[in-house]
Amino acid sequence: MILVRGSSSRHGKTSLWAQLITEQSKKEEYCLRVELESLKEDEERLWKQRSRVDWLKAGDRNTRFFHTRASNWKKKNEINMLQEDNGNMITDMKEIQNLITTYFCNSFTSKRPQEQHIDDVLRHMEPKVTMHMNQSLTQAYTTDEIVLITDNILVAYEVNHFLKNTRRGKEYFIALKLDMSKAYDCVKWSFLKRVLEKLGLNDRFVRLVFLYISTVSFSFILIVDIFGNIVPERGIRQGDPLSPYLFILCAEALSSMLLACENQGELRSVRVARNAPQINHLLFADDTVIYCKAVVEEVLWVKEVLKQYELASGQLINKEKSCMVFSKNTLVTRREELSNIMEVRFDNVPTTYLGLPAFIGSSKTLT
Repeated sequence: MILVRGSSSRHGKTSLWAQLITEQSKKEEYCLRVELESLKEDEERLWKQRSRVDWLKAGDRNTRFFHTRASNWKKKNEINMLQEDNGNMITDMKEIQNLITTYFCNSFTSKRPQEQHIDDVLRHMEPKVTMHMNQSLTQAYTTDEIVLITDNILVAYEVNHFLKNTRRGKEYFIALKLDMSKAYDCVKWSFLKRVLEKLGLNDRFVRLVFLYISTVSFSFILIVDIFGNIVPERGIRQGDPLSPYLFILCAEALSSMLLACENQGELRSVRVARNAPQINHLLFADDTVIYCKAVVEEVLWVKEVLKQYELASGQLINKEKSCMVFSKNTLVTRREELSNIMEVRFDNVPTTYLGLPAFIGSSKTLT
């Protein structure tokens, strides 16, 4: 018997194994792995189908099987404990109810913003609603008044295509796509009312709007107990047809601030061609894109505008989901610097706007 020790032994085994593995054996091994995975998937489908047999036989009939399924579903969804912010686990039902009420009370009520903060945001807004418009607002709308969502998408395509293909020149541009944290839930009613009044909407229309959004209260059901009665002070109902319009009216304040900065020379907009109009920002419901030059001064102005808007409106920018997209000719060092100032990430890949890709064209790197 021969004993081979140390690295020479391991080297010998490795070389012997390498000799045994041929191209043919590699192909056979690959085919066997594929066949094994296919058999595992077949087995999984078999058990899934067998699990449905009882449901097909006695689905929603008044049988023992149905009551067992219903009881298991109820037990699975039952809340027996909740965790506080400090990590303590609460099991007492009364304490759980108090914790739920406190949490949602803080979510739907807020401190009234200082009037000075609202004044700072609304000072650039001008009345845009005439007496004739006010009369029309209280009447039924027509199809001619509907704006297609594709109008904004086409503009976003053009500007983002310009950013993607700007490879030369000394001017660098940014597209800042903002994501509002719980956008509809955070709109302060006091701010919304001031915006409607500032735009020139008549008192009757404002009263109708607030009759719609303010006559609501929330209660909670825990197991079988109904408890809590919260009267909110902020938030508009997501999913309601009127809510996007109210949200965009609030965003009109942000729009007026950005345009004021542009008129004062503090922000410079993007122009995709020599005779094309300047694009400062795009707003549609809770989708917001801001365009400016990739310089420190302009990014600081955008950050200050957003800070003032947050204080007045109650909305917050979700920095983790927001992103910056730079024109191709922007240096990496500048991208990192401006991204750190805004505290949001920057992307080199296509992003989305209004749920659709903001860039058109095939990618040579993404599949």
